[in-house]
Amino acid sequence: MFWDLLHFYPPLGDYGFILFIFLVALPAYFVGRLLGRKIIIKKILTVVFVVAVFVMDIVYHYRIESYLGYFSNLILIPVAAGFVISWVKFPVRKKKV
Repeated sequence: MFWDLLHFYPPLGDYGFILFIFLVALPAYFVGRLLGRKIIIKKILTVVFVVAVFVMDIVYHYRIESYLGYFSNLILIPVAAGFVISWVKFPVRKKKV
């Protein structure tokens, strides 16, 4: 299913599609960063969206419902990626004065 993400383009153009995915993942990333102190809620949301991606992958693989697969490609994968990336702590350099 992940490779089908590259083959299904909404009528946004090539760069519009990448921008759309980025704009879907960005709010999930910031929500994950805001929930930094609420670890239990953040873990639950991350697990729910990652498991939903795998469930939609099974649904799409067995051709049970193709529209759910498209929904997973366009919405669930970027949201799950946003939550997973929000767990990464980027190093911050402090300038010495």
